[in-house]
Amino acid sequence: MKTYRIADGDTLVISVNNGAWEIITFKAQDFQDSQAATAEELVKVLNRSDDLAAYVDEEGSLVLATAIRGGHATLEIDLEHSPAAAALGLIGEHTRARGAGLEAPRLVSRAVAPFTLPLGAEMVVNVDGRRRRIIFNKGITAGRATAAEVAAVINGKLKGVAHASRDNRVMLTSTSVGVDSRLEIERGRVDQDKVDAAAILGFVGAAAFSQPYKADPARLICSAQRVGLRLVNLTASPIELHFPTGVVLLPARGSLPLAHDAAAHGQLQRLIAQGVVRLMPATNS
Repeated sequence: MKTYRIADGDTLVISVNNGAWEIITFKAQDFQDSQAATAEELVKVLNRSDDLAAYVDEEGSLVLATAIRGGHATLEIDLEHSPAAAALGLIGEHTRARGAGLEAPRLVSRAVAPFTLPLGAEMVVNVDGRRRRIIFNKGITAGRATAAEVAAVINGKLKGVAHASRDNRVMLTSTSVGVDSRLEIERGRVDQDKVDAAAILGFVGAAAFSQPYKADPARLICSAQRVGLRLVNLTASPIELHFPTGVVLLPARGSLPLAHDAAAHGQLQRLIAQGVVRLMPATNS
């Protein structure tokens, strides 16, 4: 089992999913011997953060990992303010990581806090079909709302969706990943008593809709207009067709109208399969 030399009060400053910087402080009492801290002891401290899911790998090494999985997951260490990083071996390229796989829909506000949100401003957030009206009637500093305050109000209606970014923006991330998972911001009701929060936060245009993946069924549109058929001779020789109703001569390179019930005729289907003739839509009838 690997051990790590941690000093009392050492900090590790992390940003998960581009969120606000979080300070994790290691105390001497967290370890039996801080100069030989075990990976298991470090895991217990690190996982006090709701954003981390640290674990010990098969070789006994400490692994820092995000709680969420997917291509949208990121983890970054602020080396300048993280004296514990060196002891953990987190240097150079080992200070940044990105998840892999499908990405959850994500929206980031174009505006930066403080936001000039008045009390009563509102907008509608649609997460995977869960449509919630968000009214900022409390929980914010009117006219100077912080990103954390805005995120807290949104999470009151849609738990775990909103976070403050480390550059003072509001990030919304769907809690589901996959086909048809989507995020959409709709404008609030704008009248004498209401203000559109989406516009103030900058959830407009491309910043108001995210759907990374979409799946559609195979579709055939029925027009309710009866379509006639024509049989086209693709060869330079005339073809004699024997239908139950009689014999039809199809001229070389020519075409003839064809009744719908005749299209399934055995001889005709064989000729179509051989590439000798072709069925084409004719003028509506």
